[in-house]
Amino acid sequence: MGTFSIWHWINALPIFSIISMISVVPFWRLFRRTGIPPILSIFALIPFVAFFYLWVVAFKKWPSDT
Repeated sequence: MGTFSIWHWINALPIFSIISMISVVPFWRLFRRTGIPPILSIFALIPFVAFFYLWVVAFKKWPSDT
């Protein structure tokens, strides 16, 4: 068994970038539509924050609601 060296992290960087984009972009679009500052979507990378965001968006009054 070896340890994780810097090369392991460099090789994993493209995979992490793809996963980040898959999770941040939908939140960015949702937040922009609901009036929440879209920059907060970056926090969706934190494990339980994404789940909390889904609850916030689900129960927030949307601009299209009258």
